[in-house]
Amino acid sequence: MRNTVKKFLGAKSGNFAVMTAMLAFPLMAGVAMMVEYTNLSDNHSRLQHAVDAAALYVGKYNLEHDKLPSTDDVQSFVVKNFEGDVSSVQILGQSKDSEEYSVVATSKAPQYFFSGLAPNVYNQSAEAMVPKGRATNLDVALVLDTTASMSVDGKLKALKTTAKDFLDDLTAVSNSNGEIRVGIVPFDHHVNVGTSNRNASWVDAPADRTRTVNQCRSKNVGGRRECSTTTYVRDGVKKTGRRCRWVGGTWTRTCSPKKVTDKWRGCVGSRSAPYTYRDTAPNARFPGLLNVRCSSEITPLTEKLSSLKSKINKLRANRDTYAAVGVMWGLRILSPEQPYTESKNADNPSRVMVLMADGDNTRSNQLAKNDPRNNGRDGVAGDKSTKAACDEAKNKGIAIYTIAFGKTISSRGQEVLKYCATTADGYFLAKDAKGLKDAFDEILAELTKLRLTG
Repeated sequence: MRNTVKKFLGAKSGNFAVMTAMLAFPLMAGVAMMVEYTNLSDNHSRLQHAVDAAALYVGKYNLEHDKLPSTDDVQSFVVKNFEGDVSSVQILGQSKDSEEYSVVATSKAPQYFFSGLAPNVYNQSAEAMVPKGRATNLDVALVLDTTASMSVDGKLKALKTTAKDFLDDLTAVSNSNGEIRVGIVPFDHHVNVGTSNRNASWVDAPADRTRTVNQCRSKNVGGRRECSTTTYVRDGVKKTGRRCRWVGGTWTRTCSPKKVTDKWRGCVGSRSAPYTYRDTAPNARFPGLLNVRCSSEITPLTEKLSSLKSKINKLRANRDTYAAVGVMWGLRILSPEQPYTESKNADNPSRVMVLMADGDNTRSNQLAKNDPRNNGRDGVAGDKSTKAACDEAKNKGIAIYTIAFGKTISSRGQEVLKYCATTADGYFLAKDAKGLKDAFDEILAELTKLRLTG
């Protein structure tokens, strides 16, 4: 017997094949289970979104026609939005005592590997309720980080794709009673209110001016230029560039007068205390900054959601991060007071800010130096300001959802975003494009509930 075992163990070629076959089965089974689990999760998520939209359809139809749509019509609505097999659809809550209607749909998820095993696991259901009344209006501010760190790892492209999908999903939800308005606040370490607001009562922007300066240039004659590769940090992200210097030769310097134009491009700085983190007192005007470039222009709230896609397509990644200004201007477009007055929900809980940032604060304000520009380099001070801005927004009744996007945001940056979220469930860590899409989908589901329940 001992000799037989030794011979078996010694026969490496055949033995390896047997062992490989023995190990392959549990490995394949594990992969199959992961695929099935993902399939089940995806099927239920899509079913829930379709049922949420169907509940809004039922509510709108009831208000417009003083009766409910037929069950067949609702089932067709669910099937169209679900893009899958729907076993049944029910409309519950039709008794006079009920204060809401409920749409319940069932679907059997497709089975890829375990056909016939645990069939009940694949029978899924989803439910959504709508009050017997008018759905609440909803105002949403998308506060989006467009700093230099968004230019790496495909983050800006992922943001554009996901944000446009989010608008499409909100459009589907908005096909009901009540309005949904969305505005966009791109930010770096300043924001852009647009040059069209130069003469607004809340802006203090100096006039463009042309002046003459003595411009000097240096030129090297007879030397050679030596260059080497170097690394530097921009907005918290390491980048590679070239550093050059001249060796030998003679330097000459020539100067001549030149006309230059100081121009306002729509960028504004921070207001001094006590108005730094407030949306009130429009008479305390926002300082316009000459010769400063900043992010794309703020888009105020609008119910024309499809028009926002072109704004998202124009987003560019540049400069540094000071998230406090993004939060404060998110609050300002959600407030019915100046500088933006499009919001109609001052006393309505359905005002939402979605704050997405991909890195730590690398800038801070310079108000202590009586300078309105946010060119300070104290990122920790920037964190403190961001928290103060979030406190102000939450105190005004705005629900804040936050997303930490990418792999470069540190625990410090994540802590700020966790603090800013209204609830613990309102903070999301999205390490890649899929995570970003999942986060926006979760937020959409929460906004749908908020709209349904008022």
